[in-house]
Amino acid sequence: MKVRRFLFALLSLASLGGFPAAAADGLGQWAVDFEASTIDGKATIDLSASFKGKLILMDFWATWCAPCMEEVPGLVAAWKKYGSGKLAFLGITLDTPTDLKTALETMKKQGMTWPQVFDDDSDVDGKGTTISAAYKVEGIPFPFLIDGDTGKIVARDSELRGAQLAKTLEAALKAKK
Repeated sequence: MKVRRFLFALLSLASLGGFPAAAADGLGQWAVDFEASTIDGKATIDLSASFKGKLILMDFWATWCAPCMEEVPGLVAAWKKYGSGKLAFLGITLDTPTDLKTALETMKKQGMTWPQVFDDDSDVDGKGTTISAAYKVEGIPFPFLIDGDTGKIVARDSELRGAQLAKTLEAALKAKK
């Protein structure tokens, strides 16, 4: 696990340049489309097609990331409050397929019942096609809020963490109506 954290830290440092678009924070820019199978193998997620009519809270996380696990209770509460309406959740775990058992156990124990995909499905840290690289994720946890109709990023990172999460979701859902 230390190697994984070290490699992710190196990848994170390399990506500090942010989004290539004009807005330095990426807000209002197009989300990167991708297709990936859920870690339980029950579905394929196509970001541009799977969430029409909804906002998507996409959260990059890992079981070995203490700050990520600290954010989980807030995410679960938001999922329970908003998850059946205009808000969809999608987890992108930086755990690898060899960590499947740990990831599934953690998700079950914490009540993380929304779809999850592996960031890197190659089982070799940093060797597969990673969603986090496409989004220039700077570290985890790192959430994005994406409009499923326009494909644009409407909020990210600290706007979707801690006490700010509920406020941001309320405002975005009100604006989505």
